[in-house]
Amino acid sequence: MADDYIARKQGGWKVVSLAPDVCKTPMGSSTPPVPYPVTAELAQSGKTAATVRANGHELVLFDASLVSKTLGDAAGSAKGVKSGTVGAASWPKGRSSSVFVQGKPIVRHDDEFWMNGSHGGNWSIAQLLKVLCPEDKDVVDDLAETDVYLADDIYYDDLIYDGSEWIVDRFPGGGSWSGDSLLMLATGSAQSAATTAYHELIHKHQDPSMSWQAMEEDAYYRTEAWAIERGMPAPDIDGFEFRTTNADGALVPNSDDIERFVQEAYPIPADPNAAFPVGVTASGDVQLSDGNTRPPEKGDRIAGLEETARKRKVPRSVWKCPGEGDTPPVEE
Repeated sequence: MADDYIARKQGGWKVVSLAPDVCKTPMGSSTPPVPYPVTAELAQSGKTAATVRANGHELVLFDASLVSKTLGDAAGSAKGVKSGTVGAASWPKGRSSSVFVQGKPIVRHDDEFWMNGSHGGNWSIAQLLKVLCPEDKDVVDDLAETDVYLADDIYYDDLIYDGSEWIVDRFPGGGSWSGDSLLMLATGSAQSAATTAYHELIHKHQDPSMSWQAMEEDAYYRTEAWAIERGMPAPDIDGFEFRTTNADGALVPNSDDIERFVQEAYPIPADPNAAFPVGVTASGDVQLSDGNTRPPEKGDRIAGLEETARKRKVPRSVWKCPGEGDTPPVEE
């Protein structure tokens, strides 16, 4: 039975494997299976309870929170024997049956976790096409003209200055547009994947002269309007309501909360001409985008590089609505 200590997003809280993570490990010309003891740091948890804390730290929730990266099996780069992943996500398996926060059970000290896997399972190309076709055939056609990649995990290890030191704040990603290719998270529901595809394809066709913030606000607003029209559920993001009602009582995108979300979640300035933190100098000063430096200020955020697990390309030939060709193959 788990102890009555609530798990939280805090240094020192750690998930430790009771059984080894067996991964195929390159050794010369072969890749024998090698067992690795693995851990995961709850300080790097995502989707925690932002509004409820224990000792000042956000709570870890069942069926919501996860740690994007499992540590200790990196040498097994030929992937796990069973999972097909390495360094992938860890998420709660055990939980309280009586204490709930924000509608989710809390996780306690000694509750078990799943480790190094794909949280929530993978959607399939066929499932995604079922969501999009036939109403959004134009989206499918656009995907067929785009280099699309899937990954079992996407995250950004941003740096935030808390007033005394720089700390890592892991931002879990669902997808991105790089300027010439689209990346989507392979896990979760087909509806979530469809929403990601729609959002990122908006970025593909935006005016490049727009500011980052304007691009994101535009993409979130238009995606939410589309999701409402298609009868899809609203995003489940703590502290934000992406939908509201107009004077007629109809659901519409909530532009105020969308703007606030973009401002708080993305390390980008509202003013496209404003300098913003891009790095830290050897002396500890903040390196700004205009080449200048200054002392760090509480709340400074430096965007982390995009990190992925098991990234692979989807053949363009699979993007066909049913009836246009053979049943699409499962992506490799």
